[in-house]
Amino acid sequence: MGILTVFLDKATNLKDTDIIGKSDPYIILSLEQDNYFKDKDYGYARSTTKRDELNPVYHETFHFNVPTLKNMVLTVKVVDEDIMSDDKMGNCKIKLGALELDSSPMKVTKKVYNRMFGKDSYVHLKLSYSEEGDHHQHGRPSTSGNPVAMAGLSQQLGQIQQQMANLSPARVPVPMVPTVETFASLSSPPPAPYVPHQPAYQRPPQQPSPYQAHQGVGNCSGASHGPYNPHGGHQPPQQSASPGYPVYPPSTKPHISGYPPQGYGQW
Repeated sequence: MGILTVFLDKATNLKDTDIIGKSDPYIILSLEQDNYFKDKDYGYARSTTKRDELNPVYHETFHFNVPTLKNMVLTVKVVDEDIMSDDKMGNCKIKLGALELDSSPMKVTKKVYNRMFGKDSYVHLKLSYSEEGDHHQHGRPSTSGNPVAMAGLSQQLGQIQQQMANLSPARVPVPMVPTVETFASLSSPPPAPYVPHQPAYQRPPQQPSPYQAHQGVGNCSGASHGPYNPHGGHQPPQQSASPGYPVYPPSTKPHISGYPPQGYGQW
Protein backbone atom coordinates (compact mmCIF):
# COMPACT_ATOMS: atom_id res chain seq x y z
CA MET A 1 0.00 0.00 0.00
CA GLY A 2 1.32 3.43 -0.97
CA ILE A 3 0.44 7.04 -0.21
CA LEU A 4 -0.33 9.64 -2.84
CA THR A 5 0.29 13.20 -1.60
CA VAL A 6 -1.40 16.09 -3.39
CA PHE A 7 -0.26 19.60 -2.55
CA LEU A 8 -2.82 22.10 -3.87
CA ASP A 9 -0.86 25.25 -4.55
CA LYS A 10 -3.18 27.69 -6.37
CA ALA A 11 -5.51 28.35 -9.29
CA THR A 12 -5.12 31.19 -11.80
CA ASN A 13 -7.36 33.14 -14.18
CA LEU A 14 -10.60 31.52 -13.09
CA LYS A 15 -13.76 32.64 -14.82
CA ASP A 16 -16.25 34.78 -12.95
CA THR A 17 -19.67 33.13 -12.74
CA ASP A 18 -21.31 35.68 -10.40
CA ILE A 19 -23.29 38.64 -11.72
CA ILE A 20 -22.55 40.74 -8.63
CA GLY A 21 -19.05 40.56 -7.19
CA LYS A 22 -16.57 37.77 -7.85
CA SER A 23 -16.72 34.02 -7.57
CA ASP A 24 -16.00 32.08 -4.38
CA PRO A 25 -13.98 29.10 -5.69
CA TYR A 26 -13.17 25.83 -3.97
CA ILE A 27 -11.57 22.69 -5.45
CA ILE A 28 -12.66 19.05 -5.24
CA LEU A 29 -10.09 16.25 -5.71
CA SER A 30 -11.36 12.73 -6.48
CA LEU A 31 -9.26 9.64 -7.10
CA GLU A 32 -10.43 6.51 -8.93
CA GLN A 33 -8.94 3.55 -10.75
CA ASP A 34 -10.04 3.40 -14.38
CA ASN A 35 -10.62 -0.31 -15.00
CA TYR A 36 -12.06 -1.99 -18.08
CA PHE A 37 -15.22 -3.30 -16.46
CA LYS A 38 -15.78 -1.38 -13.23
CA ASP A 39 -14.01 1.68 -11.87
CA LYS A 40 -12.96 1.72 -8.22
CA ASP A 41 -13.22 4.81 -6.05
CA TYR A 42 -10.37 5.73 -3.68
CA GLY A 43 -11.91 8.78 -2.01
CA TYR A 44 -12.17 12.50 -2.51
CA ALA A 45 -11.17 15.71 -0.73
CA ARG A 46 -12.35 19.32 -0.73
CA SER A 47 -10.37 22.48 -0.21
CA THR A 48 -11.40 25.61 1.63
CA THR A 49 -13.43 28.35 -0.08
CA LYS A 50 -11.76 31.59 -1.11
CA ARG A 51 -14.17 34.54 -1.10
CA ASP A 52 -14.24 37.00 -4.03
CA GLU A 53 -11.06 35.62 -5.57
CA LEU A 54 -10.28 34.58 -9.18
CA ASN A 55 -6.64 33.71 -8.43
CA PRO A 56 -6.98 31.81 -5.13
CA VAL A 57 -3.97 30.51 -3.23
CA TYR A 58 -4.68 27.39 -1.12
CA HIS A 59 -1.43 25.75 0.04
CA GLU A 60 -3.31 22.69 1.30
CA THR A 61 -2.12 19.08 1.43
CA PHE A 62 -4.19 15.92 0.88
CA HIS A 63 -3.24 12.24 1.19
CA PHE A 64 -4.77 9.18 -0.52
CA ASN A 65 -4.02 5.54 0.30
CA VAL A 66 -3.64 3.58 -2.95
CA PRO A 67 -2.20 0.12 -3.71
CA THR A 68 -0.67 1.26 -7.00
CA LEU A 69 -0.68 4.14 -9.49
CA LYS A 70 -1.60 1.93 -12.42
CA ASN A 71 -4.76 3.22 -14.16
CA MET A 72 -5.19 5.80 -11.39
CA VAL A 73 -6.89 9.03 -12.47
CA LEU A 74 -7.01 12.20 -10.34
CA THR A 75 -9.96 14.46 -11.20
CA VAL A 76 -9.76 18.16 -10.29
CA LYS A 77 -12.96 20.23 -10.24
CA VAL A 78 -13.18 23.97 -9.62
CA VAL A 79 -16.57 25.05 -8.22
CA ASP A 80 -18.06 28.42 -7.32
CA GLU A 81 -19.85 28.33 -3.97
CA ASP A 82 -23.26 30.03 -4.06
CA ILE A 83 -26.25 30.20 -1.73
CA MET A 84 -28.74 28.44 -3.99
CA SER A 85 -26.56 26.07 -6.07
CA ASP A 86 -22.84 25.84 -6.82
CA ASP A 87 -21.60 26.62 -10.34
CA LYS A 88 -18.91 24.69 -12.22
CA MET A 89 -15.87 26.76 -13.16
CA GLY A 90 -13.72 24.08 -14.81
CA ASN A 91 -12.20 20.64 -14.43
CA CYS A 92 -9.38 18.40 -15.60
CA LYS A 93 -8.13 14.80 -15.27
CA ILE A 94 -4.57 13.70 -14.49
CA LYS A 95 -3.41 10.16 -15.31
CA LEU A 96 -1.02 9.34 -12.49
CA GLY A 97 0.41 6.18 -14.04
CA ALA A 98 2.06 8.19 -16.83
CA LEU A 99 3.81 10.64 -14.51
CA GLU A 100 6.24 8.18 -12.85
CA LEU A 101 5.86 9.78 -9.44
CA ASP A 102 8.21 9.15 -6.52
CA SER A 103 8.77 10.61 -3.06
CA SER A 104 10.02 13.92 -4.51
CA PRO A 105 7.18 16.37 -5.28
CA MET A 106 6.53 16.97 -8.96
CA LYS A 107 4.97 20.22 -10.17
CA VAL A 108 1.91 19.64 -12.31
CA THR A 109 -0.05 22.43 -14.02
CA LYS A 110 -3.31 21.56 -15.76
CA LYS A 111 -5.83 23.63 -17.73
CA VAL A 112 -9.29 23.57 -16.20
CA TYR A 113 -11.09 26.05 -18.50
CA ASN A 114 -10.38 27.07 -22.09
CA ARG A 115 -11.36 30.56 -23.14
CA MET A 116 -11.82 31.55 -26.76
CA PHE A 117 -10.79 35.11 -25.97
CA GLY A 118 -8.53 35.79 -23.05
CA LYS A 119 -6.34 33.72 -20.76
CA ASP A 120 -7.18 30.15 -19.88
CA SER A 121 -7.74 28.91 -16.32
CA TYR A 122 -5.12 26.68 -14.69
CA VAL A 123 -4.67 24.75 -11.47
CA HIS A 124 -1.21 24.23 -9.97
CA LEU A 125 -0.38 21.08 -7.98
CA LYS A 126 2.59 19.19 -6.52
CA LEU A 127 2.28 15.39 -6.58
CA SER A 128 4.38 12.72 -4.87
CA TYR A 129 4.01 8.99 -4.27
CA SER A 130 5.84 6.70 -1.86
CA GLU A 131 5.50 3.11 -0.82
CA GLU A 132 4.67 2.08 2.72
CA GLY A 133 8.29 1.24 3.53
CA ASP A 134 9.44 4.74 2.60
CA HIS A 135 7.02 6.35 5.05
CA HIS A 136 7.75 4.11 8.05
CA GLN A 137 11.34 4.00 9.24
CA HIS A 138 11.72 2.93 12.87
CA GLY A 139 8.05 3.71 13.47
CA ARG A 140 8.25 7.33 12.18
CA PRO A 141 7.27 8.74 8.76
CA SER A 142 10.12 9.66 6.43
CA THR A 143 10.35 13.37 5.59
CA SER A 144 13.73 13.43 3.90
CA GLY A 145 13.55 15.69 0.84
CA ASN A 146 9.75 15.96 1.09
CA PRO A 147 8.55 19.46 2.03
CA VAL A 148 4.92 18.35 1.82
CA ALA A 149 5.46 15.72 4.50
CA MET A 150 7.36 18.23 6.60
CA ALA A 151 4.44 20.65 6.41
CA GLY A 152 2.04 17.89 7.45
CA LEU A 153 4.18 16.96 10.47
CA SER A 154 4.48 20.59 11.50
CA GLN A 155 0.71 20.94 11.43
CA GLN A 156 0.24 17.80 13.55
CA LEU A 157 2.86 19.01 16.02
CA GLY A 158 1.05 22.34 16.37
CA GLN A 159 -2.23 20.53 17.11
CA ILE A 160 -0.56 18.39 19.78
CA GLN A 161 0.99 21.44 21.42
CA GLN A 162 -2.39 23.17 21.46
CA GLN A 163 -3.99 20.16 23.16
CA MET A 164 -1.21 20.04 25.74
CA ALA A 165 -1.65 23.76 26.46
CA ASN A 166 -5.35 23.22 27.13
CA LEU A 167 -4.49 20.70 29.86
CA SER A 168 -3.74 23.27 32.55
CA PRO A 169 -3.14 22.10 36.16
CA ALA A 170 -6.51 23.53 37.17
CA ARG A 171 -8.32 21.21 34.72
CA VAL A 172 -6.48 18.02 35.75
CA PRO A 173 -8.50 16.19 38.46
CA VAL A 174 -6.56 15.37 41.66
CA PRO A 175 -7.04 11.75 42.78
CA MET A 176 -8.40 11.21 46.30
CA VAL A 177 -5.93 9.66 48.77
CA PRO A 178 -7.67 7.32 51.27
CA THR A 179 -7.04 8.00 54.98
CA VAL A 180 -7.53 6.04 58.20
CA GLU A 181 -10.82 7.84 58.83
CA THR A 182 -12.04 6.78 55.41
CA PHE A 183 -11.44 3.09 56.13
CA ALA A 184 -12.91 3.45 59.65
CA SER A 185 -16.10 4.89 58.22
CA LEU A 186 -16.29 2.05 55.70
CA SER A 187 -15.77 -0.68 58.36
CA SER A 188 -18.49 0.57 60.77
CA PRO A 189 -21.96 -0.91 60.17
CA PRO A 190 -24.64 1.40 58.86
CA PRO A 191 -27.21 2.73 61.37
CA ALA A 192 -30.40 0.75 61.79
CA PRO A 193 -33.49 2.20 60.14
CA TYR A 194 -35.97 4.02 62.37
CA VAL A 195 -39.00 1.91 63.37
CA PRO A 196 -41.87 3.64 65.25
CA HIS A 197 -42.95 2.15 68.61
CA GLN A 198 -45.87 -0.26 68.45
CA PRO A 199 -47.84 -1.45 71.53
CA ALA A 200 -47.58 -5.09 72.54
CA TYR A 201 -50.25 -7.43 71.29
CA GLN A 202 -53.06 -8.03 73.79
CA ARG A 203 -55.26 -11.06 73.42
CA PRO A 204 -58.98 -10.17 73.43
CA PRO A 205 -61.11 -11.65 76.27
CA GLN A 206 -62.24 -15.16 75.55
CA GLN A 207 -65.99 -15.67 75.24
CA PRO A 208 -67.52 -18.89 76.67
CA SER A 209 -68.50 -21.50 74.13
CA PRO A 210 -72.13 -22.75 73.92
CA TYR A 211 -71.13 -25.94 75.69
CA GLN A 212 -69.47 -24.07 78.54
CA ALA A 213 -72.51 -21.82 78.85
CA HIS A 214 -74.72 -24.91 79.06
CA GLN A 215 -72.60 -26.41 81.84
CA GLY A 216 -72.61 -23.12 83.72
CA VAL A 217 -68.95 -22.38 83.03
CA GLY A 218 -68.49 -18.67 82.59
CA ASN A 219 -72.18 -18.07 83.36
CA CYS A 220 -72.56 -15.05 85.59
CA SER A 221 -75.76 -16.41 87.18
CA GLY A 222 -74.09 -19.65 88.11
CA ALA A 223 -77.19 -21.64 87.05
CA SER A 224 -76.61 -25.14 85.80
CA HIS A 225 -78.80 -26.92 83.33
CA GLY A 226 -77.36 -30.34 83.88
CA PRO A 227 -75.03 -32.49 81.81
CA TYR A 228 -75.01 -32.22 78.05
CA ASN A 229 -76.84 -34.95 76.14
CA PRO A 230 -75.57 -35.06 72.52
CA HIS A 231 -78.61 -37.08 71.26
CA GLY A 232 -81.45 -36.20 73.50
CA GLY A 233 -81.09 -32.47 73.77
CA HIS A 234 -82.13 -30.84 77.03
CA GLN A 235 -84.18 -33.66 78.55
CA PRO A 236 -84.71 -33.93 82.26
CA PRO A 237 -82.66 -36.65 83.86
CA GLN A 238 -84.30 -39.73 85.40
CA GLN A 239 -83.57 -41.27 88.72
CA SER A 240 -81.26 -44.28 88.45
CA ALA A 241 -80.62 -47.13 90.79
CA SER A 242 -77.29 -45.73 91.71
CA PRO A 243 -77.52 -42.53 93.65
CA GLY A 244 -75.82 -39.57 92.05
CA TYR A 245 -75.93 -40.95 88.49
CA PRO A 246 -78.95 -39.80 86.49
CA VAL A 247 -80.19 -41.89 83.57
CA TYR A 248 -81.21 -40.20 80.33
CA PRO A 249 -83.86 -41.52 77.92
CA PRO A 250 -82.61 -43.48 74.91
CA SER A 251 -81.64 -41.57 71.83
CA THR A 252 -84.33 -40.64 69.36
CA LYS A 253 -81.96 -41.12 66.39
CA PRO A 254 -82.27 -44.29 64.27
CA HIS A 255 -80.28 -47.20 65.58
CA ILE A 256 -77.14 -48.13 63.72
CA SER A 257 -75.44 -51.43 64.26
CA GLY A 258 -72.72 -51.01 66.83
CA TYR A 259 -73.80 -47.49 67.69
CA PRO A 260 -74.25 -46.28 70.34
CA PRO A 261 -72.01 -48.55 72.42
CA GLN A 262 -73.42 -50.48 75.29
CA GLY A 263 -74.09 -48.44 78.34
CA TYR A 264 -74.11 -45.17 76.41
CA GLY A 265 -76.27 -42.61 78.06
CA GLN A 266 -75.27 -43.54 81.58
CA TRP A 267 -72.66 -41.65 83.52
